[in-house]
Amino acid sequence: MDDFCYIPTFEDLRGHPRIKAAYKDVLNRYGYSVEDIELMNDDQLDAFRHGLGRNIGMRLSHEKQLIINSIQNDLAGFSKQLLNDYLQTDYIVNDRGQQFVLNIGKKSETLLELYRFNKLATCTFITAYNPDGQLVTEKANQEYQQQLISYLDTRETLYFNGEGKDRDSQWPAEPSLCVLGLTCGEAIGLASQFGQLAIVWASENAIPKIILTGGVEGQGLHFLEKFV
Repeated sequence: MDDFCYIPTFEDLRGHPRIKAAYKDVLNRYGYSVEDIELMNDDQLDAFRHGLGRNIGMRLSHEKQLIINSIQNDLAGFSKQLLNDYLQTDYIVNDRGQQFVLNIGKKSETLLELYRFNKLATCTFITAYNPDGQLVTEKANQEYQQQLISYLDTRETLYFNGEGKDRDSQWPAEPSLCVLGLTCGEAIGLASQFGQLAIVWASENAIPKIILTGGVEGQGLHFLEKFV
């Protein structure tokens, strides 16, 4: 089953909240801000990278390795039954004329078409329902889901409504969102923010895979603001 799970690479973790915070932190230590870097011309940026790029790169590499190690450890101890539940789920999109099903490990030509039409190349299938995989009241779930929707709306992120539906009907269908354009790092951070144990993510190849995010316990890793 591990073949259906995805371990992010260093490059994947662009946009991850911990990496963004670490970048800001290390810049501050050298007397810079993110805004300073954005205002640099090409010559200034080249000089900056030549002078401090290696130090910054080493720090960010350390932070990324912590995240990857954590996901690998979670995968080693993750419930095989729960992984099987993810595999046996249909991730259904049914919104604004789009009707298709995503399944773990199976390339979706329809998703590829959606990428091309919207000029975006990743998909995150996510819900805010039942944090940590624990059933809560419908009212609480609706509130969580609305918070997720509001978060995406505020950032003008493109998404389509759908649901995750267990083929054996062991679990109630969970209203979900098919979000386009998030980096893997951004998707992991979003899932952790809403206490999800895992998400379904597809890169430009449109093959959905499972990424473990650690649920509520994982938030300490993904949103740590103080660094050693």
